[in-house]
Amino acid sequence: MKFWSGPPPSAAVTIDNALEAPKRQVDVSSLSAALAAQAIARESDRISTMEADIRERAFFNRRLKGERFLDRRRQEIEDWQVEQERLKGQAERLRDLEEAEKAAEAEAAKKAADKAAAEKAEAEKGATDNAQAVKTETPERGPAATANAPFAAAPAPKSDEVGANGPRPGAPTPPPRPRARPQLDPAPGGLY
Repeated sequence: MKFWSGPPPSAAVTIDNALEAPKRQVDVSSLSAALAAQAIARESDRISTMEADIRERAFFNRRLKGERFLDRRRQEIEDWQVEQERLKGQAERLRDLEEAEKAAEAEAAKKAADKAAAEKAEAEKGATDNAQAVKTETPERGPAATANAPFAAAPAPKSDEVGANGPRPGAPTPPPRPRARPQLDPAPGGLY
């Protein structure tokens, strides 16, 4: 803060009628002008320091807002990357589960096919054994030998002709279905 530069102002003192009735007159205009100039200089310094402080605060506020924005933006980017990694992990996990399910289905289908092939082979083996037993049946052994066979004789092969695979002509037919009786109304014309 600047107080005063240069020689201090002085008031001019003049004396009128020094012999008869002396009157002293003090001229303070230069003193008051100097004090006013000093007050104006002090006020302008105060205003300039206040403006500098305002500019500095505005600068730091802008800088703080910018840093906060950058921090928020960086956090959003990190959150987005974490979310993308999570989604990628879920997609990979679902893909792995689908592959495991497909592999399990393929394994089950393979086991079912192996089991069907084994049953078919067993049935064919039983049919061939049964056919051999029928061929080797002699009158001495009788039908008891065929009763001990593990499987019955193989059925006749199916045909593609119309009506060829139907029932035999002498097979009994089921009785016709009885007609339904009409139902009577239990309470005709009653209130309830």
